[in-house]
Amino acid sequence: MVESILRRAGSVTFRRAFVVILIAEAITVFVAWLLVDYNIKLWLHAKAAMAVQVSRRTAALGDWSQIGSIPEDRQSPVGSAYEHKLDKLSQQYFLHDEGSVYLVRVEDDEAYEIRPGDAEIAIADGGKANQWERNAYADRATIYSPTPIIDDEGTYIAAYTPILRNSKVIGLVATEYDSAPLPDFKAIVATTFWKSMVPAIGISLVVSYVLAWMFVEPTEMLRAIADTARNERARAASGGEDEPWNRLTDREMEVAELAGQGLQIKEMAERLRVESSTVQKHLKNIKGKTDWSKTELGLQAQARRLASLPT
Repeated sequence: MVESILRRAGSVTFRRAFVVILIAEAITVFVAWLLVDYNIKLWLHAKAAMAVQVSRRTAALGDWSQIGSIPEDRQSPVGSAYEHKLDKLSQQYFLHDEGSVYLVRVEDDEAYEIRPGDAEIAIADGGKANQWERNAYADRATIYSPTPIIDDEGTYIAAYTPILRNSKVIGLVATEYDSAPLPDFKAIVATTFWKSMVPAIGISLVVSYVLAWMFVEPTEMLRAIADTARNERARAASGGEDEPWNRLTDREMEVAELAGQGLQIKEMAERLRVESSTVQKHLKNIKGKTDWSKTELGLQAQARRLASLPT
């Protein structure tokens, strides 16, 4: 059994078939992984587009121009009104609390924020302004983060729309989508992907091995027949007189052909329309010239029939 497996595994046909299958498997895994990565990027792009839309819509829904007059770290009527409005808008846009809208004012590279749910403090110090907030101030245009932002507030996709007063940016309307589950999602996808792909690859390789194995012997046999026929043509073309077959007369070749077909002496005599004794004489002459048994004679005749077929 082991010897048979090793013999077949060493055949050219098997190796070529198995290499093709391995390449196909590798391409399948590569494409599947690209699709996973593509879908994650597609998700990020969709969330960023939604953040931009909500940010712009919120900026257009009210007058946020008083953001510059709100005192820091204490209550303010304007700040409380803004906070109440932001809370209603966040509940409207984010039914499942996956995000929120808020206001940002940047002063001396520090971000001061009015967030929904912070009624006790009108505007709070949010720490150092991130690059997207600074870019929105500098470009006076809506800016969004193409990749998740990670800071003290968490991990999120954000968009910032400038609030203008007298052609000057006095603050930003910000929208953020929570993307904290994304790393966990990617880890789950990767684990699931490999746990499902590795067994699938293993099973498919076993199946492909068996299929390639099943087709090795017929293919190798056909190749051997073709090689034999080619060799016989080459010998016939060279007219080698040392070849035993070439020593036979035309009639002896006919007798050999009939013997190769398994006919009995009487049947060969009827086919050739001669006496049985004549056929016996031809067989004796063939034996003397080739030293082939009747079985060997049949195999040689069959080989030459195949060699006479067109390639």
